Amino acid sequence: MSTLVVLGRLLDAGCLTREEYATRYDVERERVIGLARTTRDGGAGGNYYNTQLRRLGRPFARAVITSTLEGRTTYRDAYRLLGARRHSTFEGLTEKVRAA
Repeated sequence: MSTLVVLGRLLDAGCLTREEYATRYDVERERVIGLARTTRDGGAGGNYYNTQLRRLGRPFARAVITSTLEGRTTYRDAYRLLGARRHSTFEGLTEKVRAA
């Protein structure tokens, strides 16, 4: 739920006067707009490797990568299991798993 919606609910519940609501709404609206600008302009997006490891589970990804590097699993099967389409993606996942 948005913080702006919460302010509206507080007004409806009688916890804020109309003046308090207007003041707090303006301040919060500017804060939210500033956050949106920072995120959009700063390029702060998600990290593919962190997301993929979270989705797969680090132990599973580690097992697949280890098995592949030891020659027990083919790279084709590892790519399919890990959701990788390129070797560079596989290498990125490998680096991320080893770093932890």
